[in-house]
Amino acid sequence: MAKNGFSMSNRVVPEELVGTVTATAADCGKVYVVDTTTADIQLNLPGLAAAGNGWNCKVQTVADPTITKVVKIVSADANLVYGGVTVAAISGAAGDNPGAGYFKSGASTNITLASGGLGGQGKGFMGSSVTITACVLADGITSVWAVEGNLATSGTTGHTTPFS
Repeated sequence: MAKNGFSMSNRVVPEELVGTVTATAADCGKVYVVDTTTADIQLNLPGLAAAGNGWNCKVQTVADPTITKVVKIVSADANLVYGGVTVAAISGAAGDNPGAGYFKSGASTNITLASGGLGGQGKGFMGSSVTITACVLADGITSVWAVEGNLATSGTTGHTTPFS
């Protein structure tokens, strides 16, 4: 049997997230990478009906953590975002982090990742990532965006929820 490594792998093609991007159904599986000094970045999710069940994307931060920036992920059709993220400080020695926390979303429509000198609310430093999946459910049940991820923060002062 012949090997077809590229098409059979989980390889993805990352796209830099700059400015305002409106995702479409064709963007399913995309990895958006934040590697910019731009302070205002926004990813508008497609409507759940247009995206379809299982549509997903990932937002990964690789930018310099000292640069002040905000990355906002918006449910454009006001569908709710459910799930949660683990948050841990990037300061201190390597090893266990007893200050790590978990934030769950409760009927939110936005996810905001911020870093740099934004009032100590550095959730979204280098290495942070969130995965968003469309859950278009059976008749009579609300469809939602499911989110999971890991956020690096600027310390205990950065332990604020990314959901709004």
